[in-house]
Amino acid sequence: MQKIEVELENFFQLKATAKLEARLCAFYLFLNDEVIERTPYTARATHTFPLDKAGVYRVKLYAKSDSGEIISEISERFRFAGFSDVARSPDKKNVAIVGVNRTSGFAAHIFAARNTVLCFVDPGLDYVGTEFFGRPVVGMDALPGDAIVVGHEAYEAEYGNLRSFTLSNGAVDILSKELHRFSVMDLYRLSRSAYLEGFKEGAHYIQTFIFNKFNSRVPYLATIGEGTRLGIGGIGTVIHPESVIGRDCVIAQNVTLGSRVRGNGTPIVGNNVFIAPGAKCFGGKIGNNVVIGANAVVLDEIPDNCVVAGVPARIISRDISRYTDYTARPSRQ
Repeated sequence: MQKIEVELENFFQLKATAKLEARLCAFYLFLNDEVIERTPYTARATHTFPLDKAGVYRVKLYAKSDSGEIISEISERFRFAGFSDVARSPDKKNVAIVGVNRTSGFAAHIFAARNTVLCFVDPGLDYVGTEFFGRPVVGMDALPGDAIVVGHEAYEAEYGNLRSFTLSNGAVDILSKELHRFSVMDLYRLSRSAYLEGFKEGAHYIQTFIFNKFNSRVPYLATIGEGTRLGIGGIGTVIHPESVIGRDCVIAQNVTLGSRVRGNGTPIVGNNVFIAPGAKCFGGKIGNNVVIGANAVVLDEIPDNCVVAGVPARIISRDISRYTDYTARPSRQ
């Protein structure tokens, strides 16, 4: 007799049922002969796996008797064709920005990151026929028909179809919703590039948005290298505005990079540095390929290729080979 049966429910849920008496059961889900999900032993004789992608599935049963004996059996193959969710509107939009000024330029800077900004609309027609940040300036009569019209709330009276924003943190508008699409480091890079473009007010707006959403201080004045990322969304992370941080670093949650009033100056962090949760770095240059332990307090310079821990932090190892995975970039599927 087959000891396990599988059947599809609700078009995408694969229900596995043990067909024997057992004290405890565990179920392993296979997709194309690779285990992708498993359950611990429980007293339940059934388990339902939601299926995410098309393929050939099987479920293996492990049944444990009162004596401790384990019986295993794998189900017949089940081919799943897939099941679609409700179709979503495309994330990428065609956008026209109202106004030819710093505020509209900043808005274009944000929307261009993940959308297509087609043009600027000049209400006074003073700049029509010119370009602003590489995009044509047009009148409302030349606006592309498929464009979403975005602009500061000051233009609402002139444009009835305007999707407005305020640059006020805490407001729920089209600009704040756009910012919610980004990670903390993406937002830092947007604020940094906005500052370098001359949009200081906008850069400060994003910096405050980061603080409100992630409870972290990641200032646009700090210099942070490519590939560097913050753990757990950067919760509780505080970075000094004059910090210089290298490439491919990992800064965990609740880390502070600061300086003492009479200390060793601006925080400088090298490349491939891992800073564990709760660490405080208050002085001294940190070299390349360094691991800083959890809750360590760094007060002095740290050389290359070492592991430090403690209060104050001291070198506990120079064998960094065991820690190379700490700053490795996650693979993308």
